[in-house]
Amino acid sequence: MKVLLVVASIVALACVNTAHAQVDWSWPWLFESDKPKAKKKRSRARRVHRRPRRMAPADRISSSDEIDLAGGEAGTSQWRILRVAWTERDEKGYEEFVRRIGESGCRTVHSCLTRAKSNPLYRASNPRGMYFYADCADLPYTLRAYYAWKNNLPFSYSSSVSPRGRSRDIRYTRRGNRISSRKDLVKSGLDARRAMQQIIDTITSAHYRYPPTSAGKLLPDHYPVKISRNSIKPGTIIYDPNGHVAVVYKVTPEGRVHFIDSHPDNSLTRG
Repeated sequence: MKVLLVVASIVALACVNTAHAQVDWSWPWLFESDKPKAKKKRSRARRVHRRPRRMAPADRISSSDEIDLAGGEAGTSQWRILRVAWTERDEKGYEEFVRRIGESGCRTVHSCLTRAKSNPLYRASNPRGMYFYADCADLPYTLRAYYAWKNNLPFSYSSSVSPRGRSRDIRYTRRGNRISSRKDLVKSGLDARRAMQQIIDTITSAHYRYPPTSAGKLLPDHYPVKISRNSIKPGTIIYDPNGHVAVVYKVTPEGRVHFIDSHPDNSLTRG
């Protein structure tokens, strides 16, 4: 049986498809947040693993998924970055944000970010007509970036990775991957819709596949943490080397870990 490993995201500037998840998975890796796609043509060690855009057109958004604006008017897509780093208070706020989504019972990524029960603090400030999508690998990054946007915080993520050694598919490299480049969202006035779409187009499960001792000029988005009640908390990321990713939203007093995970059809499930 594979060894369990817990990993936490780096919070330097801000800090992160598969078949449906099975609720009885034995998760080999966990990550702390600061998040296999459909198979593509095989190619030798490519540095970037991209996917087509998956933003749904407005006419595909059902009435049940429409943004709840009961708390106010539609907001702006401008990402105003007013601080240079996340604080402990920001981290606690992010944990609460994830916990509320997990406990709300929302069934799609879009509804989780647009309904009052799952996102009471920020849903009213969503731009009208904006559709939220994330598969399993995108989910941790989407949640983290969304929270950063709504709280005027910076955000950084790995924009490309390369394999350690030869590999036909960087999602399943034997020796893991290394960061080839990073993208730092630090300039105020970004368009959050475009920025979040770029994240979704970039991130795959390959962006979680790092050795626990990664070092170098460009560090990964995650780092190992101890498997303990003080380390595993809402926002911790679970990575299965078989190609799936989930996000912890609650740990019970008895030690049971509850997680949410999303899928290519934008559905969100719990385990």
